[in-house]
Amino acid sequence: MVKTTSGHQACVLAVVGTRPEVIKMFPVLSALKKKEGIQPKLVFTGQHNSLVSQTIQGMAFDPDVNLNLMTSNQNLYDLTTKCLKELRKIVQSMRPDCLLVQGDTTTAFTASLVAFFEGIPLGHVEAGLRSRNNREPFPEEGYRKMIDALADFYFAPTPFSAENLTREGISEQDIFITGNTVVDAIHSIAPLCGKVQNPELAALLAKQQSKLVLLTAHRRESFGKPLQDIFRAIQRLTTMDTDLEIIYPVHPNPNVSEKLQKMKGHDRIHLLDPLSYDDLLLTLQKVRLVLTDSGGIQEEAPSFGVHTLVMRNNTERQEGITAGVATLVGTDPETIASVALRKLESHKLQSESTGIFINPYGDGKASERIADILGSALIGSLRTTQDWIGP
Repeated sequence: MVKTTSGHQACVLAVVGTRPEVIKMFPVLSALKKKEGIQPKLVFTGQHNSLVSQTIQGMAFDPDVNLNLMTSNQNLYDLTTKCLKELRKIVQSMRPDCLLVQGDTTTAFTASLVAFFEGIPLGHVEAGLRSRNNREPFPEEGYRKMIDALADFYFAPTPFSAENLTREGISEQDIFITGNTVVDAIHSIAPLCGKVQNPELAALLAKQQSKLVLLTAHRRESFGKPLQDIFRAIQRLTTMDTDLEIIYPVHPNPNVSEKLQKMKGHDRIHLLDPLSYDDLLLTLQKVRLVLTDSGGIQEEAPSFGVHTLVMRNNTERQEGITAGVATLVGTDPETIASVALRKLESHKLQSESTGIFINPYGDGKASERIADILGSALIGSLRTTQDWIGP
């Protein structure tokens, strides 16, 4: 472990670029700010600029540097090149004592590469997730494996992800089981959520008799036939159950938004603009089921007792499958529709329940653990937390 010289404020530079990174890194930065002897800094690449701008109403998202790299329909080559070039300048200028990345994005990968080139210790928040298929999800599986090949601090969210790392030869002394920081974000944000901001969503959530289902579908590996099959499944599902209402916040990527012709105009498939994070959490409190090809919502839905159907061939988040809070269904329309109907029939509406449900991905204290570990490593403070052992 690398310690700074006595009396020196250790600079921890967090680099984020997408909405999930902002949400999951925000509680870590808050915990680091409370840690005496550590000075956190934040760089935002702007990989998902439009989505981040409405992430959390009232959240003080004020990065020290905003690179604003987002351009319309840019490819991985362009984004990677721009991130490497600009992050190199920032890191060489700041010379942080530790660089912190979250997850498996182009931003996280390029920042990790810059840390490696500059000889700066690298911390990976959400280390050790594996689908064991480099093409699913693409490019995230490749990114997360390459980041973990370069990291010095492995903040594994669960015992399962920690086991993945040890199987790959990572030293156990460098692996810390923290829980997933998204649970921290939910614990702090959900109780503060007020009225629904999106008027159309507010009207839908007010419907007492309807069976509400949240759909999210935008993954790169879903583009083409898989996405069309998902849309066919949704249409079939609404035909099979006439009380069903689908809430679909449409991702702005044209590979998604331009393929919705057959869904437009359906009176029970509601195509909405991307939701603020507050609205997403309020939606999760009301829906009976989540259908998704995404990753993060698999971690968020269990906090509200909502079952998730994962419309992919595999998932790097096996904990939800094992705990019985998620089901892997692939992209076959008949399978998606039939499993969804079974889950809806067995669902007991949780709207009158109070509190946060047990989540297999964390206990809301991950950020505190990460700040504690970095404080011990960088400034020699006594560690006061213990690794998370799971629910």
